[in-house]
Amino acid sequence: MKTRKNVHPSIRITQFDRTFMKCKEGYNRRYSHLKDSELFGSFRFVGRQKKGITSPRYYLPKYVERPNYHRTGTPVYVPYGSGGQRSGGQMSGSQGSADQRSDFNERGKSPHPYGNVKREEEIETIRSNCQFARELMDDVSYIICEGVTTNDLDIYILNKCINNGYYPSPLNYHLFPKSSCISINEILCHGIPDNNILYENDIVKVDISVFKDGFHADMCESFLVPKLTKNEKKKKKKFYDFIYLNDKLRTRHTKFILKYHFDLTTNKVVKTGKHCSIKRIRYDPPNSKDRPTEQHRSYDDNSNAVMSSGDLGGNAPFPGGDYHNAADGGALPGEDLDELEQFHRQYDEQVIYDKQQSSRTYEDLQSYLYRQSRGPPSDHGNRSDHNRFAFFDKRKPGVDELKRLMREKNLDLIRTAHECTMEAIRVCKPGVPFSAIGEAIESHLERKNKGHLRYAVVPHLCGHNIGRNFHEEPFIMHTRNDDDRLLCENLVFTIEPIISERPCDFIMWPDNWTLSNARYFFSAQFEHTIVVRKDGAEVLTGKTDRSPKFVWECEKG
Repeated sequence: MKTRKNVHPSIRITQFDRTFMKCKEGYNRRYSHLKDSELFGSFRFVGRQKKGITSPRYYLPKYVERPNYHRTGTPVYVPYGSGGQRSGGQMSGSQGSADQRSDFNERGKSPHPYGNVKREEEIETIRSNCQFARELMDDVSYIICEGVTTNDLDIYILNKCINNGYYPSPLNYHLFPKSSCISINEILCHGIPDNNILYENDIVKVDISVFKDGFHADMCESFLVPKLTKNEKKKKKKFYDFIYLNDKLRTRHTKFILKYHFDLTTNKVVKTGKHCSIKRIRYDPPNSKDRPTEQHRSYDDNSNAVMSSGDLGGNAPFPGGDYHNAADGGALPGEDLDELEQFHRQYDEQVIYDKQQSSRTYEDLQSYLYRQSRGPPSDHGNRSDHNRFAFFDKRKPGVDELKRLMREKNLDLIRTAHECTMEAIRVCKPGVPFSAIGEAIESHLERKNKGHLRYAVVPHLCGHNIGRNFHEEPFIMHTRNDDDRLLCENLVFTIEPIISERPCDFIMWPDNWTLSNARYFFSAQFEHTIVVRKDGAEVLTGKTDRSPKFVWECEKG
């Protein structure tokens, strides 16, 4: 079979993409022969989120317009010259430059130093894509509930994109395997959708990006997973099934989407006429008389052996992942366990992993190998005194109290992340330096941080210009900086600060994508695509009259 190289010499790769590709190629050269079980075998997970099982690759119908990285995974820069064509990012004619966009100035000179300032017709195309992304995000908010997996959300997003002729921008972008980035709790961003299950009061960050007519749109929102009654769950399931599983709404293109059926509850990949292709895993070392620990060999959602609660020793084997030492509460050497981390672990033990829970949600959906020893029990059967949670002013709160505290804490974090994004958008006007965006975010956090609150914006994860290319320069820092470049009219970019509960470093998982807090602190994020106008910034991905309200707005009402 013949292969075709780059179609035109005008196609060029930016230095940012070249550096990114070099890191990816080096990683793949060293570790591409390893399986996930080998990559994550000795990896220390920070919190409850572990590497899950991903569904098989889904095939897109031919009618969906594709960007230029859909085959190779390597994005090729599409210039903004007059010779550029919008179909899939392929270019014809001479290379574009800022000087070629002479329609901005009667004298034929560019009034700005950037070569990617959009024309009005280009902004209208981006606006249309942003409106679809907003509609899709609103639909996703209706189906987020306890018991849903991140893969369910990703399939939902993929289905709606394909049925409306949109390409999900993350798919195969630098070989990203899924159609959206869905991150839970301590995962900062770029979470790969898998069979990890949403639990009550989890923070879910859903990042949706779409491509159509040669332009991208990007947005992200954070949601608080609600606790639903049986009737409410039936309504949400009916809403989900009605759109994509009802025979009356299936189109001639649905067969491409439903080529594989992936049952995430039983971990089965089923194709028409074939049996499941997921094999049962055996865990080593096996049970022995020397170690009378009960190990369940049944298949586990996250490929971890489930041990009995009595085995909390520091020398216990951790098949499927080496967790932070249980004796020191999960902290790294030389690191004290924060009260907030203590609370998160106490919540996981008493609410998520409690075997006495009567609800089948906690018994049947997912089990993890995750335990923490908080010191030897005293004569009265209680833990030692160093486990007080002064932050919450409770010695041993009950399950209901833990849920209430977790909900209030996470809700305030989500609201703060939204406020930071909107504060940054308000300062965007022509002539304002890019550094004002980071200043607005940091200033708002300083006003917010009182008492026990120590919110911080995650550094080095920045916003970006967007248009014909998924990520374009100039990039926008969300921390204080000295970027003196000025905003100009018709500049389209994203603002997407990630707010963490505490200042903390971040780490990357061995999958070379997932970014997590280095300590067990939660995070929240809101992202909008905006265009700079004369009087200020216009939010292209903002809520409409039909959009659902935010959680804190519903509670006020």
